[in-house]
Amino acid sequence: MTSDVFLRQDGSGITSVDVDFSPELVAAAQDVAGLSPDGDIESEPMYNRINERPGVTAYRVLSPPDPRIQVAFGFDNARTVLPPGIVSFHSVEEGTLARLYLDVNRARMLPSVFPILDHPALRAIGPLENTDTTEEEFLAMIGVLMGADGAQALAESMIVVRISVMGEVVSQRGGRIEEDGAVVFEVPVLDLMLLHEPIDLEVVFR
Repeated sequence: MTSDVFLRQDGSGITSVDVDFSPELVAAAQDVAGLSPDGDIESEPMYNRINERPGVTAYRVLSPPDPRIQVAFGFDNARTVLPPGIVSFHSVEEGTLARLYLDVNRARMLPSVFPILDHPALRAIGPLENTDTTEEEFLAMIGVLMGADGAQALAESMIVVRISVMGEVVSQRGGRIEEDGAVVFEVPVLDLMLLHEPIDLEVVFR
């Protein structure tokens, strides 16, 4: 998954998300992740769910044949896109600090925004059910469910978030600053699914 995010100091902005599913993950997710029998992602229900969020406006939801999902939406306040406490903005001496913090307790709130995460099959492979599961044990379980190729695909999957800001990036934590001033964060999907350690990312900009 790759995401480009543009942030303003008041917390508003625009984001685009491109999710590219491996064939192994698609085969395993057809029954639980909004996929039709032929493997296409159902775009219209997802578009409507995005627009139901207060202060969020969907610009497009596309499902080109790969399968992939391409989503773009604007938001009045990044704090309201995800459950409370996951995204925060604070005034600091250097400017504005934007922080994303996700631990197991906050992950419990995610199904309120993404109801599909409450599906029993997805709960079984999520962090709430696997706090004491080692990475090796988890991949072995995924191998049983999705086969060896599915486990390898998951182990290699990455979430890449590129944040551009209105202004200038002063500092960041958890990623790297590119030559054009954008900040790039790379989070292994396995880290997100297990949450053995909180995902804690920061950008300070002015």
